[in-house]
Amino acid sequence: MNKLATYACSSIALAILTIGCGSKTDTKIVTVTEIKTVEVPVIVPGNSETVVVPTYIPVDKSVGIKSLPKPISESTSEVQRLGNAVAKVFAATGASGTGFFISKDGLFITNEHVIPIHACVAKKCPGYKIVTDFHEQGIPKVFTDFEVLAQEDGQYDFTLLKVALKPGEAVEFLELDLAPIKFDEKWDGSSHVVIGHPGGASLHFAEARPYEMNGVSVRFQGVVIPGNSGGPLLDLSSRKVVGLVKQMRTMPVRDGADGAYFENLNEATLLGDLDKLLNQKTGISLLSVTSATDMKEFARTILHQQMPDEDDFGFTLRRPSNDLRVMTSLGLFMRVVGTKYEGPALSLMLKKNSKFNGSVNTTTLVNLLNFSLAVGRPLRFDSADLQSLEAELEMLPDESANFHSRILLNYFNQSKRSELQKKCLATVPSIAQAVMMAPFNCASTKLEDGKSIFPFYSDWLIHQSGYKTMSQLASVIGLLMMSAMLPIDDPRDLKAISEINGYVNKQGRDLEVVLRNDSSAIGILKQQLGIGSFKATFPE
Repeated sequence: MNKLATYACSSIALAILTIGCGSKTDTKIVTVTEIKTVEVPVIVPGNSETVVVPTYIPVDKSVGIKSLPKPISESTSEVQRLGNAVAKVFAATGASGTGFFISKDGLFITNEHVIPIHACVAKKCPGYKIVTDFHEQGIPKVFTDFEVLAQEDGQYDFTLLKVALKPGEAVEFLELDLAPIKFDEKWDGSSHVVIGHPGGASLHFAEARPYEMNGVSVRFQGVVIPGNSGGPLLDLSSRKVVGLVKQMRTMPVRDGADGAYFENLNEATLLGDLDKLLNQKTGISLLSVTSATDMKEFARTILHQQMPDEDDFGFTLRRPSNDLRVMTSLGLFMRVVGTKYEGPALSLMLKKNSKFNGSVNTTTLVNLLNFSLAVGRPLRFDSADLQSLEAELEMLPDESANFHSRILLNYFNQSKRSELQKKCLATVPSIAQAVMMAPFNCASTKLEDGKSIFPFYSDWLIHQSGYKTMSQLASVIGLLMMSAMLPIDDPRDLKAISEINGYVNKQGRDLEVVLRNDSSAIGILKQQLGIGSFKATFPE
């Protein structure tokens, strides 16, 4: 027996961790009566719901999986054209999801759990950006100026935005099919498709098959991954969107070293039902919404920024890293960055009380200071708080997390940063440890001898050592995720990163590894990650 859990989530990354988000529902026990090991997805006859595969690739026995998510470049020209309207939604926390344009003048829709109600103030969502053409062959276009028109965090799970375009500018968009959905009795793998950014990766597509209604949602089969949230479920016969992908069972529960069980169950909000809801509540259809529309109870963004309080930010830097309040606090912090409340929020995070009175949690501090790199300036600590924090860090042992936090705290003070980096790099005694990402605790892409780690790592991974274990390949994720916030512009480094990404993609041994690695690599190569990459999304 094995346990399967439902996840409804976008792809989230804080520091070097990738964490699923959203709501977790009842666990289901699945008995596997037949096990067949396969190297590639196949149609397997029988009644069992799942099979074990040694490569962690999910296979559903009830219908068979026609295809795993593939890069958009491997799709038909028509699917590629439809993909031009689909975008990756980036958050400065490291979270990501998918969304798509539904009108040429900039109406854009995604899930509420991708751009949440609590993240938006006065119809603006600081720390979020929308990027189209985010794939290896694309030329990304970035949108940071948009306002929230409507949001709902219940069964419809949607956020509707209006993106500000230049005079005369138009965007490619997807047409909507608001009619009742039709179900195929037999899945030939060509009826529907999901387009999006699974695992935060570059634009991918996966074939899908709707098979039953569930309230205002349609259930469909097909391999979608956290990060696909907010993307379109498209009917290929009409080339129109029928659903907004919102929930998925896509996190394989691994069974020892050789495989994973996977139940194929996904849901999308039917856009016809969403349109009915808006008509009922506002008298306006989905495609008729404008910035001037009175959205009534759907206009749910916080109206005014409020003074930070302990409920939101208190003792964040004193709590354990796995405290859920820490993640919530870091998410809420995006709302105050660039405002007069940035300093007071940081003061509350540093504060102690009788329960949380230990040393500063350097892991949480590193996550917080990544905002500094995303904005491209130091965080606005009160001067007394900054002195107190620096003194506290100097008293801690020179461990990697402490080095990392001290360097990030002083990243924009070049002389102090250089001094700390030199001391940090001196603790890396061998190139073997360099390969295991130790230099990135020094917030540097360079080794002590001045050479970059990327060409070395590329040569070691591809030409010398080669792929031997899953841990070797998975270490690439941490390498690229940790370096994604640093300035990388040397052509040799970019070439090496491209080679590493291509090599990992060719292995195809673990879908999660491939997609998460691709997410960071393409983000670096397309300059969507790095110093100041979210500056335009925050107030000055």
